[in-house]
Amino acid sequence: MADAAKVLIVEDEQAYAQTLKLKLASSGFEVLHALNGEDGLKDALESHPTLILTDIMMPKMNGMEMVGELRKDGWGQTALIVVLSNTEISKLEAEAAGCLYLIKSDKSLDDIVQLVQEIVEISTYMTTQTQGSFTPQQVFAKVKERLGIA
Repeated sequence: MADAAKVLIVEDEQAYAQTLKLKLASSGFEVLHALNGEDGLKDALESHPTLILTDIMMPKMNGMEMVGELRKDGWGQTALIVVLSNTEISKLEAEAAGCLYLIKSDKSLDDIVQLVQEIVEISTYMTTQTQGSFTPQQVFAKVKERLGIA
């Protein structure tokens, strides 16, 4: 599918990443996977995915360090990034960096696929309505509203 939205999963837990990758691919997304923040940063800057899903605790470079480096790049300043973690420790830091923060143990893989679909749909709509002039926070506010996420 040539027009498939591209999703980059940055996750060191292989089983979780592969299962999520299969679910997203079966929903029509082009899916890339990196095992750590260093590779995720490289892949993101090279491929400019529609959305990045990242864990926090990973080898080489953690997810928040990767987000910080991405935000220094012109493209990365407005990249849509969802931080998936098992704790709320970095929630404020992630939100301050313009990311949507979710506790992955609170969400099923189907919930995450639905979230990805909503983010892509809303960002696509906003791109056509605003000629690309919107922030990640604006997209995530609409997604939260639509899905009832606090």
